[in-house]
Amino acid sequence: MTQTTEQSIVETVTKTSPPVVVSGLAMGGISINEWVLILTAIYTALQVFFLLRDKVYRPWKEKKDAAAKNA
Repeated sequence: MTQTTEQSIVETVTKTSPPVVVSGLAMGGISINEWVLILTAIYTALQVFFLLRDKVYRPWKEKKDAAAKNA
């Protein structure tokens, strides 16, 4: 294959990928709105997890480790 042919194939695949994914998800029984809702919920849960880990758990663990080291 020449570089032009390979580039043409890549461009075609790139242009057709989003509609194929959307159609596949819709045929799977979950609409795009539901996917957005699911992914937003996952993203929010991860943000809460990282916030709690950084602001609550790590300071608590550091205090606990420091107390154990001094004892």
